[in-house]
Amino acid sequence: MPVEIEITDSRGSVALNLRRKCTASGLDGLDFVSSETAPAGAYSASVYLVKNNRRTAHVGSVEFTVRDFEPDRMKVDLRLAESPVVGWLTPDAVKPLVKARHLFGADASDRRVTARMQLSPALPAFKQYPNYRFQVEGVLKESVDEELVEATTTANGEAATAPQPGALCPGHLPDAPDRAGF
Repeated sequence: MPVEIEITDSRGSVALNLRRKCTASGLDGLDFVSSETAPAGAYSASVYLVKNNRRTAHVGSVEFTVRDFEPDRMKVDLRLAESPVVGWLTPDAVKPLVKARHLFGADASDRRVTARMQLSPALPAFKQYPNYRFQVEGVLKESVDEELVEATTTANGEAATAPQPGALCPGHLPDAPDRAGF
């Protein structure tokens, strides 16, 4: 059975009009790629049954949104200590440092920085000692999701933040530091 598929853009102009036969199962899909100059906004896709080369019935329609590409405006890097550490950090040595830059590399100054640290219980392991097992006293029994102290970047795009006092104990290992700059 032939169907007609019509896609209209946010201005009401027809962006695609296509006739084709239905699959045997009646299920089908369509990949729609808009042009680079197409307007952003609400689009509509409608399907009609076709008989004698004319639309006979409206089967259904769906709306979807086309948006302009928006690249990230900042790049934010986070380190847990001033220099790379092989091993583990004591809780008082954890000093998260943020470096924020604009899209093309200029330092992002005077920006609000928020961060969250997720910690999970784990035993440390080292590539250079594959046959050794290490134990840390005061092992954490459950995961912790810790909000770090909010900070503002300096003129060179750097900010130092910190865990809330007393939030860390030995046996915490960071899973995925999450950070945001505004």
